[in-house]
Amino acid sequence: MNELENRLDIYHAMGLSIIPVGQEGMISPATFQRCLKQPAIRPQLHKWFRDYPKAGVAALLGSASGNVIAFEFGPNRVRNFPIKNFSYRKTFATKTYRGALNLFYRVPFACATRQHVFFGMHILGEGWPCILPPSIDSTGYPYRILSDLPISPAPNWLIDLALNSSRNQNKPTGAAS
Repeated sequence: MNELENRLDIYHAMGLSIIPVGQEGMISPATFQRCLKQPAIRPQLHKWFRDYPKAGVAALLGSASGNVIAFEFGPNRVRNFPIKNFSYRKTFATKTYRGALNLFYRVPFACATRQHVFFGMHILGEGWPCILPPSIDSTGYPYRILSDLPISPAPNWLIDLALNSSRNQNKPTGAAS
């Protein structure tokens, strides 16, 4: 079993809905929609990546992956994070080719697709494809795993951010705060 097949099995065991991405790994819109509702089964995953060996790997976040979200932030953003008593809960974490970090958490509700939280910080949720290792970007830089732990429940501060951001995002244009 190669590294990619091993990672696919690990991601599948984590309950993530995995799809191939990139120029070579495009799946049909109908298949994408199916994967939003139910993760592909293990044999299908392995077939996709045998058919598209240069494809990247992405997890479809949100309900397809058991309400998993990613808290994404740039490498220098945490020191200016405006939340008192901020702390990380140990969880599965990756680093993008540009140095951004993704911390993966489970939440007790469906989260909006992509929510801007603070400058350089986002919550990635429902249906958002989040690129995972061992993917390689178009310039040849690999995505990396920083913490190969199980996906933890979200800390309270992140749940509060997700709830508040979802409410604000769903307000009609011009609505009062």
